[in-house]
Amino acid sequence: YGRWTSPRGEIEWFLELDWATEQLNRLVLKIGDYGRLAAATRISTPVLFWFPTAGRETNARRALAAALAGLDQPDMVPVATTAATLAPAEAQLDPTLPRWLPLTATRGGRLPLDQLTRAWPRLRPPDPVDGRPGDTPMGPGLRPPAPMPPTGSWG
Repeated sequence: YGRWTSPRGEIEWFLELDWATEQLNRLVLKIGDYGRLAAATRISTPVLFWFPTAGRETNARRALAAALAGLDQPDMVPVATTAATLAPAEAQLDPTLPRWLPLTATRGGRLPLDQLTRAWPRLRPPDPVDGRPGDTPMGPGLRPPAPMPPTGSWG
């Protein structure tokens, strides 16, 4: 889970970091899980899939699109994908670059993280953090985990 704020926008998301170690049908099952979560919470949170190569991304997009089409409320699970090889080696893990391609994109190309909400007009903005101790978008007294940067470089 992540939340990003910039002068151009704010977004919350779930990240699926794929190293091509799972079969694509496992990704399909995850879409169903995210659909059930969205239905239970009535909150639509984008799911961002990061793949190691453009080829893996292309194949996964077909499988993810089919899975999304099978949901009762596919618009509750906004999905975007990227591949490490779309960025220079030193920036392959940088999520802020214009690298995200919404699954339902018909035009417009890849977007930076803080502009992904343009692709999903029905997505409500994240709740503000009002600065009171212990209050976060996750609820009163709940704190997100401490950031855990990658320990090495893969790719």
